[in-house]
Amino acid sequence: MTPRRGFDPVLPIAWLALFAFQWPWLRADLVPIHDTFYNFINFHVYYSHFFLERELVHWYPYSALGQPSAIQQVISFTPVDYAVALAGALLRVRDTMLLFKISVLAEQMVYVLGVVLLARRTFASRATALLLGVAAAGSVVWYAQLWFELRLFYLLPLVLYCVIGFLQEPARSERLWYAGLVCVAWGFGNPPYFASLWAVVLLLVLAAPLFARRSAWRAIVPRSRRSVVACAVFLGSAALFAYFGLRSLDDVMLREEGRDPTTGAVPLAVFLTYGGIAKLPAVIRGLLTGWPPQLPFGSGIDTSVYVGLLPLFALGLAVVRERAALFFGTLAAVAFVVAFSLGGRVSTVAYHLPTFDGYRHIGLVYGLVKALALFAAGFGVERVAARWLRLPDRAAGWIAIAAGVVAAAAIARSGLLGWAAAWPLALGLRVVVYLGLGALSFAATRSLATGLLVALAFDLGLYQASVLARAPRLSPEYLAKTHAYDVAPMAYRPLRTDEIDPASTLPEDQRSRDAAALVAGPGGQLYWNTHNFTHVDPCETPHYTEMWTIRVYRLLLLEKRDGVDADLGDRIGCTLPKLRLVAGAALFDTATDAREAVIAMQGTPRGPDTVIDVIRIPPGAPRPDPEPARPAAGRVDVTRFTPNGIEATVHVDAPGGAWLIYADAADPGWKAKIDGVPSWIYQANLAFKAVRVPAGAHVVRFEHRRGLHFVASYGVAGLGLALSAACAALAFGIGFPRRP
Repeated sequence: MTPRRGFDPVLPIAWLALFAFQWPWLRADLVPIHDTFYNFINFHVYYSHFFLERELVHWYPYSALGQPSAIQQVISFTPVDYAVALAGALLRVRDTMLLFKISVLAEQMVYVLGVVLLARRTFASRATALLLGVAAAGSVVWYAQLWFELRLFYLLPLVLYCVIGFLQEPARSERLWYAGLVCVAWGFGNPPYFASLWAVVLLLVLAAPLFARRSAWRAIVPRSRRSVVACAVFLGSAALFAYFGLRSLDDVMLREEGRDPTTGAVPLAVFLTYGGIAKLPAVIRGLLTGWPPQLPFGSGIDTSVYVGLLPLFALGLAVVRERAALFFGTLAAVAFVVAFSLGGRVSTVAYHLPTFDGYRHIGLVYGLVKALALFAAGFGVERVAARWLRLPDRAAGWIAIAAGVVAAAAIARSGLLGWAAAWPLALGLRVVVYLGLGALSFAATRSLATGLLVALAFDLGLYQASVLARAPRLSPEYLAKTHAYDVAPMAYRPLRTDEIDPASTLPEDQRSRDAAALVAGPGGQLYWNTHNFTHVDPCETPHYTEMWTIRVYRLLLLEKRDGVDADLGDRIGCTLPKLRLVAGAALFDTATDAREAVIAMQGTPRGPDTVIDVIRIPPGAPRPDPEPARPAAGRVDVTRFTPNGIEATVHVDAPGGAWLIYADAADPGWKAKIDGVPSWIYQANLAFKAVRVPAGAHVVRFEHRRGLHFVASYGVAGLGLALSAACAALAFGIGFPRRP
């Protein structure tokens, strides 16, 4: 008999609960802050350019004097982001903030999907899967810290789902390769140093089951066609993403507190203290009461631990009664992550494990604790599910449960009862709700399932209301400026601003003024990439800048050489235009000679015939004849500007030609064309780029396109879309399973 598609309401109900918890965040007056805003800025820049030009961004021209954007693509774009951005562009959606919020909601849907799938594979009861799904939907707090509060753990359940499926049916060895593919997807949109923590957590959870089923490992070698294809796809995907990620920092150095600029490693003292150290009393209080909504580590808005009282009770029951190896592995992972966060011996030992020396936020790991604790709680729920948590067989019962869960979540989440979360009696209130609804449910249906699910939704809705109450909101004054979140072409600024405060030297266009006001407004942002949103190009940014191109960094060091301040403003585009024609420059063949010339020129009085620019001739490039400086070499008119390049009409008056210097960081990915013909790019003033333009009128174009890495960026985006499609297929499969 051919199996037919049925319908399983567990996942849809969990997703409905998620929407009930999260719908307020779609409002215009609630916007992300802190690290989540950092990710939004990258989404805005990439989406705006793709919307207008149908290509990815490869260069960030504003702040840090220009740098490659590949690392931003690696750490900010998940497979879901690619899918939402493509759909938004096809539908011509201009509101990038709305699209970003939708993408975050979709990532939470993926997390809930993984929790439900893992529960259905591990536990027999659908009630267990539904309870864990609702708990997962209501325990995420993402508005300030997208990495640690969602992306650190959102694909962990799917990885476990695939590996456990392989252990249950070793003949289906392709599931192990599927787990590898999910790990590749997990790397999208996350800092690379998360991988070390993921590896230890997975090893602890799965060590005992893998040892107990060690005979299953004989099936790893691909034999079936499906397994061979899955293995090939995994290896190809991992190689593509690894190549793109490893090459994304070529010619870029890190300039972060305590971090080695080339390896990214941090010393033990920074590892143990930079992100804050957890305190057990605060963790326990957060587990029991959900107050304060976020734990007071790091910035105080970086991590949370509350998952609801019912999962916590179920976890305690499992600790007392459960003896499964998988449960104890999960419990060991919870214990390790908690101990790791305390900054003691466990943290010190972990620091010496491979690649852990790149991690420095040990106190901000409670998102992983939540995800692991929920899975462990499932073992306790399963202990009582068969007798006390029977779910209805008829559609009317499922509809009643769905309506009750959504209504309870929405009522509590609306904020009408948010005051209760701050009261000392909040814990007692939640207990009373559980007992009361549980008793009503048992009296009506002889099952606790409906009442406890509704009580859990109310409990987590109340928690989410307290989160919402703490979030900064935009006043009507700022709401009038939110048009700046819409798609916008990047505006060209011929001069960098001479002040470090962008608000004091804003350009004339209203869009940039409003964007700068939003950045400086409620929950103000502190990162360099905001300049690529405001389109303000400062000489020196007041915002935190952690990456520079190597050449720019070395040039800026000359400003403080031997303790003497030296003004480089004319060379870096602050007192002279960033794009300018020069007839007369000092020519050198080596980097050492060019550097010594720049040093010698510092402090030299400037006159109309003074040579102030240094050009380094690359090996094999034509060397022009020396020429005297001229006060005016011609005119430059910019005709097109995007993050990836600039095009200008150049009128050269000097009979022998002139140098067109662009005070934007040099990089191997830059290509230049004069009237459509490829041209040599010379290094100007140690850090920037220049081309030699003949006399007369010409069209010059600079474009950033770094060979194979350029192709790989599109490959990674395509891989992200494919992984999103696979996730959608998984959701369809669990929602509509085949039944005999």
